[in-house]
Amino acid sequence: MNEPDPFQTPAQHWPSTEAAADQADFVVAPALRSVEEEFADQAADFARLKHRDPTFRRLVAYYTSLSHNIGAIETGVEPASEEFLAMLKNQQSQARSEISATLQQTPLY
Repeated sequence: MNEPDPFQTPAQHWPSTEAAADQADFVVAPALRSVEEEFADQAADFARLKHRDPTFRRLVAYYTSLSHNIGAIETGVEPASEEFLAMLKNQQSQARSEISATLQQTPLY
């Protein structure tokens, strides 16, 4: 008998790109701006400090975690109240200020 090869699926059996996009059950989060991008004008100092100072590294990791959580809430991936989102944004702003202050105060010879 001449049975069709299951590994040779004709193209018409594959869903179109539009149909696949319509059936997507996930949310694509907007590109997050990394903390390194926020301090791009101080990139060399940022990299050196991140390499040398474990406290600064933890602060950057904390900022990044906050950024991801905020992005997930704003895109609807994670449910949260407006108050909780505002609290996260406040914490992120404080972390950004600490990063900036550390970059300004630390001599990196």
